[in-house]
Amino acid sequence: FTNQQINFNLYYNNYPLVNPSQEVKVVLRQNYRWDNAKLNLRPRYVRDNEKRLEYTFFELQHTFPGLNEFRFFDNRSRRFLGANVATANRAVVPEEVVLTRDLNRAQEVYSSQIDINGRFVYGNRDYGNEAANADYNWITFTLETPKPAPGDVYIFGELSDWKLLPEYKMTYDAANQRYTGRIFLKQGYYNYYYAVQASGATNPDVIYFEGSFNTTENMYDILVYYRPPGSRSDLLIGYQEVNVNSRR
Repeated sequence: FTNQQINFNLYYNNYPLVNPSQEVKVVLRQNYRWDNAKLNLRPRYVRDNEKRLEYTFFELQHTFPGLNEFRFFDNRSRRFLGANVATANRAVVPEEVVLTRDLNRAQEVYSSQIDINGRFVYGNRDYGNEAANADYNWITFTLETPKPAPGDVYIFGELSDWKLLPEYKMTYDAANQRYTGRIFLKQGYYNYYYAVQASGATNPDVIYFEGSFNTTENMYDILVYYRPPGSRSDLLIGYQEVNVNSRR
């Protein structure tokens, strides 16, 4: 079992709820993503005497694949090659940066490493005010695999707004048995995955190239919404973060 399950209790002592199981809506996110968030979760049990809603999930649709720690590269300096940067052509503008070649991790054993859960940070370490002084570069990604995936392959993460964008789509080179992609990014430290979109599928398949493990470190957050009687909008009345397999 490679999924991760988040169970929690919600106490409502300070809210005079008449029908709490219907008036309260809960959203559960993995790594602050909205594209795969679990929406409108309902409690399994309502403990009226304790003013407590118990959210315990046994159905797979309410769990998340643990996935893998994110791949990463560090392009915050022009003076030296950062982590997972193979080459950088400083003689052209914009600069051309080629990352080290990636491999399919789906069949590998889990390896622990610190990441930032799919996000990125702009930066240029050669000057002050890192984010403002960061330049834009062309970044080339390479994914080696002996056969093409059963669908289109994309570079995926917060850098793509968690979407399968056309400009992040990769091209397969059968002669060299690898996918390549080239995107325009501001200097920084980036996390990313490779995602597959099979024909007819609506959600990206990250497991195909990344694998999935329940020992992966992930950040979950719980958003609690309440709609008062007669109101047309929901109020955010509760928020909690839960770090699973924390190593920080």
